[in-house]
Amino acid sequence: MTRTDELPLLTWNLHGLPFTRRWRLRCQRLREAIFRFTPQPQVLLFSELWRWRYWEELQSTLEPDYMPLLVGARQAFFPPGGHAVFLHRTSPWCVRDLTFVRYASSAPRWRVWEGDGLAGKGVSVLVLDSPRARVAILHTHLQAQYGARTYGQVRALQWEQLTELARWWASSASVVCAVGDFNTRPSEPLFIAQAAHWLDLTADLRQRCQRPSTTIHSDVEWIDYVLLFRDARGASVRAHLMPHPACAPCGAISDHYGLYAHLELVHTIDADAPASGRQQARGPERIPFAGRPR
Repeated sequence: MTRTDELPLLTWNLHGLPFTRRWRLRCQRLREAIFRFTPQPQVLLFSELWRWRYWEELQSTLEPDYMPLLVGARQAFFPPGGHAVFLHRTSPWCVRDLTFVRYASSAPRWRVWEGDGLAGKGVSVLVLDSPRARVAILHTHLQAQYGARTYGQVRALQWEQLTELARWWASSASVVCAVGDFNTRPSEPLFIAQAAHWLDLTADLRQRCQRPSTTIHSDVEWIDYVLLFRDARGASVRAHLMPHPACAPCGAISDHYGLYAHLELVHTIDADAPASGRQQARGPERIPFAGRPR
């Protein structure tokens, strides 16, 4: 006997830099874009919100359909890592945990014109429970490249930490996936090396689209992904991915296309086993190398 849990999600780099113009209008266009997807996303994962005012405007625009999920107390100058996470109010998934894990390796903070070093980049770990499954979503935005400064070593160390974090969660979660802007092209050796740990769910989508995942960098192949960690074997996963359905106006929202993934978690259940005998994974109590922003 099989049972299926559905988890539609949307990840999007919103390019909300500190001096972004027309943010309210962009939020309204974003809401319109979200409601074009069927089924509607249960989870929204955004990056590059570099002011709390942007987060608040986004919250106001998405109400009452989506509720924001916060990491710890609001103490930083901007949301941790520039991330924002929202859950649909009618979602059947229950939030077990949301933690922000800062990357140990980053660009120098004194290069303020680049921004990455000041951003405190890391991973928002969202853990969701259903009666049959636990899913760990690792939402991230890796170190960017700046001309001759490619920051390849920094990005490689961030990939390594992300994979270690996924391996740790795989001990208790049925499915572990990573989503976001990885600033890594699929043709790069660094990305190719990740195939040993991650299954790229966007590969077929890239072949269909034949365009970059950003709207203004024509020389960039693809840098936004939905990845499935190979060592988490609690359920088989079917994935249906699509970009923002109205591609032409997307630049009016961000310089990235939104990436929608409809995940279906298929479980094999022993019909003769009593419900009380079915083991439900228990999440770990802490993340060894991580902590909440202070």
